[in-house]
Amino acid sequence: MRGGMSLSFLLVLLCSSNGWTRTEGYHCKQREGTSLTILMDETPAYHSLSYSLEKVLNSVSARFPCVTRQYTTITLDRTETNETITNDKSDFLQCITRKSWDYAYYYKHMSICNQSLLYGLKRALEISPSESLILVYTFGCMADYNDTRLLSEVYTLLEEKKSQVYFLRYSWYCKMEASQKDVFNEIASLSYGGFIDMRMTDNYELWRSFELLLSKPLNSTLHLLNICLKVTEEYTKVFSVPTSLSYLLITRNQRVILKFTDPNGSTFAIDNTYYYNYYNYYVQSSNLIKTPAEGSWILNARGNSSLSLQILGFTGNYLDSDCHPNATCSEFGGYGECTCKKGFSGDGTTCNDIDECQDDYTNNCDYYSGGSCVNTIGSYTCNCSRGYKYISEFGCVDIDECADSSLNDCDPIAICRNHYYGSYTCTCPDGYYGDGRHCEVNECQQGTLCDSNEDCMKYIGSYSCVDPCSNHTVLDDSWRSTSNKANSSNYQYDWYHCDYDLSGWYRFKREYDQQIPEHCIPVDSCGADFPIWMNGSHPTVSDGIVNRTACSSWYVGCCTIPNNISVKKCPEGFYVYKLQSTPTCYSVYCTESNHSCSGLDCAPGEECGIVDGVHGCYCRDSSNTTDGMQLGNVEGKLKKCPREEKEEK
Repeated sequence: MRGGMSLSFLLVLLCSSNGWTRTEGYHCKQREGTSLTILMDETPAYHSLSYSLEKVLNSVSARFPCVTRQYTTITLDRTETNETITNDKSDFLQCITRKSWDYAYYYKHMSICNQSLLYGLKRALEISPSESLILVYTFGCMADYNDTRLLSEVYTLLEEKKSQVYFLRYSWYCKMEASQKDVFNEIASLSYGGFIDMRMTDNYELWRSFELLLSKPLNSTLHLLNICLKVTEEYTKVFSVPTSLSYLLITRNQRVILKFTDPNGSTFAIDNTYYYNYYNYYVQSSNLIKTPAEGSWILNARGNSSLSLQILGFTGNYLDSDCHPNATCSEFGGYGECTCKKGFSGDGTTCNDIDECQDDYTNNCDYYSGGSCVNTIGSYTCNCSRGYKYISEFGCVDIDECADSSLNDCDPIAICRNHYYGSYTCTCPDGYYGDGRHCEVNECQQGTLCDSNEDCMKYIGSYSCVDPCSNHTVLDDSWRSTSNKANSSNYQYDWYHCDYDLSGWYRFKREYDQQIPEHCIPVDSCGADFPIWMNGSHPTVSDGIVNRTACSSWYVGCCTIPNNISVKKCPEGFYVYKLQSTPTCYSVYCTESNHSCSGLDCAPGEECGIVDGVHGCYCRDSSNTTDGMQLGNVEGKLKKCPREEKEEK
């Protein structure tokens, strides 16, 4: 061949148009691809956003090394924007993660919930190239959603730019009105985008979908079908596919079964209901149909759920050519050039296998810690952990052991609960005792078997009545003291504790015996966010075992998340408490000293307590209540008895 021109280079020239340059080590013609814009309203998940985007952009760049695109970031601070534009993906990712974690800053902005998100979207459309993919990271706080002039300008820009807008909402804090959500959905629908609740979607499928959207070719897009409705049982829609389309790109966010039938009677099915049933997620994902037949297509949807679906068609002058065996002239986004197939990287004349198991690329094997990735030529597979099984569309997914008794070892009468992380639990029903693998009747719940001074203790095969004064566990934690309060000098994570593992009878003791306080405790006390106190008085020895309510203090009130406990006063003067695991973390049972009550013999109607800082026998003022609930030993609740007042006079 003249001039030493290689056959592979000639084939690339046949498959492409004019002029070649060297880009990132590849001999190829540079071309513009779909641009990406990120608009953020101070949403805190910067690290996860950058982490996911980096995987997507690395994968797209490896397949299309000669494509350039604009990367834009816009950070919204109420009515102002901070904007950056670059063609370098590394600079772009750095812009997204430029803010460090500042909890005060985060909570301040999260609590505002009045960001001018519509104005930010207008700016994103103005400075982004046409046909861009615009991702809006938001709490859903669009304060200017009812600005009709601004909304009209956004609609005009959507029509002009033909960009796709996806709202990724983290609904942790800000409340969204129905009329506000309508604006989100309308913008998403007009742009052939979507409104996605990030707590209800599978992130792996979501970012794999965005990878396809970034790969789409420019200036060849047709809008074919856009559906957003509630499907009840079955829905059918006929849509037309024009001639000379190279691909259909189907993007959907649903949990119904979809079936497409082309004019020739061939069918293409999408079923994500399995994945939803296991993980309770709406799956946002995309699929390609290559060289679709011209004519009337039929969409059939079956299920009972919301359906959001968009279909885009793409045209292109793709030539048949002998590209590299792992490349094609008609690959999606290839623009008529030799483009490496999915799973390979290169310039079309040379294509090398991508190791999807590396951290730089996306794979769904370990998404829920369900397995490990094994690279294969052009793809990968998953070695699934115990409790998971492999499904090609989703990777390693949880097995529902409770759906088949042969897959679990629960007692036949036990309650089996499947967990979405490769495991399950067995629990004996109420009235039975055991670990779930073995359940037997719990005699202690069949009636009063023990006297008021004893507690019924159940064991495998038997039960017994025990005196908790001689059968208890001693707790001597100094951090439980009501005087242990969080401040700037000790405010650190290891200061906080949690009583999630308590179950049984306990005695609090240090130098002196301790008791759970009978008064409301300020938050951030006793080494916890939620300090627990006892609503009600301590019993006397003659009262035996009594039931009380344990209350957790929080900013919204003194008795949030009430919890049942039992108390007994022992003849030696100390108290024992039957406690259970705290309802939440960080929450602990507080203590204060009761040694000053030692030796006091209070008369009937009196009790030992503290008034004006002095321990003694006092009368109870039952009129001191708040919201119908006695707050315990607070100022004024215990008062001097009439006999004491007379003695003072």
